[in-house]
Amino acid sequence: MARTAFLLSTLHRLAAGQPQSCPYCSSANTVLLQRKKVLLELRRCQDCFLMYRYPKDNARTNLAYYQTHYRQ
Repeated sequence: MARTAFLLSTLHRLAAGQPQSCPYCSSANTVLLQRKKVLLELRRCQDCFLMYRYPKDNARTNLAYYQTHYRQ
């Protein structure tokens, strides 16, 4: 169930045309480092060197996940 929800949310973000800009500094100067299963990308910002997954999760989704489901 969780994998299906993740797949659907990933497809939705891709279809919405989410920009590939850095989530930290908003720079568009990013490079593709690696791709996983055609849909996910590991990107690195050339300005602040942050590495992040694309398509990006929004802040609300991250907050909900880390406050309710994440366990150390």
